[in-house]
Amino acid sequence: MRLIEKDKDIRGIELALTRRAHEVADFGITDATERRNWRERIEEASDGRNTVKYNKENMPGIYVRMPSKRQSALDSQFPDQIHPAFIVNSNIYDEFLPAKYQGYRVDKNGTKYALSLRGVNPTVNIDFDESVAACENNAANGFHLISNAEWSFIALYSMMQGFEARGNTNYGKSHERGDETGRPASQDTGSGDIDRTKTGSGPRAWSHDGSPYGIFDMVGNVREWCGGFRLDGGEIQVIADNDTADGQTDQSVNGPWKAILQDGSLVAPGTADTLKYDATAADGGNAQLDIKIDNQLAGGDNTNNYFDSTEVDGAVTVPDLAKLLCIYPTSKAFSNGRIYTRNYDERLCYRGGRWGYGSAAGLLYSHLSNGRGYSRSGIGFRPAYVNL
Repeated sequence: MRLIEKDKDIRGIELALTRRAHEVADFGITDATERRNWRERIEEASDGRNTVKYNKENMPGIYVRMPSKRQSALDSQFPDQIHPAFIVNSNIYDEFLPAKYQGYRVDKNGTKYALSLRGVNPTVNIDFDESVAACENNAANGFHLISNAEWSFIALYSMMQGFEARGNTNYGKSHERGDETGRPASQDTGSGDIDRTKTGSGPRAWSHDGSPYGIFDMVGNVREWCGGFRLDGGEIQVIADNDTADGQTDQSVNGPWKAILQDGSLVAPGTADTLKYDATAADGGNAQLDIKIDNQLAGGDNTNNYFDSTEVDGAVTVPDLAKLLCIYPTSKAFSNGRIYTRNYDERLCYRGGRWGYGSAAGLLYSHLSNGRGYSRSGIGFRPAYVNL
């Protein structure tokens, strides 16, 4: 079957599942045979690359299988070890499953759940903690907010493949290809410009690998919160490996955050000579990887540069971990995607960019300038799953 025919096939099945999910919104798909049939239809149409996962209320979501790879398969500069995205609580897993589509939050009996459905308006105006909760409410473990480790693996995989996804980066269309458009989901009430597009409504080039079975809208549309990565007073802090994928790890202010030394080891926050994001100018400039802060920003100033132009202090050794987690660029880094940082207070990470960002959006876009309570019409989220 030709790719364009398979594209139509998977789209049709997924849109039918979206309609069914709306029909049974009050009680989910309770019949076990029907749940199995939907899963089998999606898996068959995608050659096994996509599947359906159901939350504890039997609500469906479409997910993409990401098989594990050695670090060295992503870039020859890395050692022959498993990428941290596949390590949860010291256990190695064969795959993780990011949502195929940006998060769609639904409310049932006062509890909010995160779904992944095609052709819906992605949920926005949601802060970091609300995003974490909606994903983790899906089940006791395994469902979680996509982590920075997972997002970074997908970005490195795309760079290894030599394919840079496009997306809704110019008010409903790609800034690189004006003939690539998505279906409008919302418009600016003043200008009438399209902002958000419906999930998965763009072409295959808007998926991470350019296929009908890839992860859609990681570039543009709405920015996405990512778990397990923050700045605290400029110090770069992570939660080890992909431990947030268990759906139970505390990501609050006082969670098990760790700082990073130049040899890549994780240590207690505040340890001497840990990695930090400094600024190259007193009022911002570029982000610079360092072990000290020379320019402590204030008053809303932030750094602003393309990620592949992130600087490093000449005396600092960049560990592989910083590159594996897209904290610092590899030699193969895409040119699209900017990084914004503020090296004061706590700053959580969202990625991808949004609808009007042009080349500032990209798989390597990262924003570390706002706190966990920040929410806007251009910020959403994406669930993910690991079969623990």
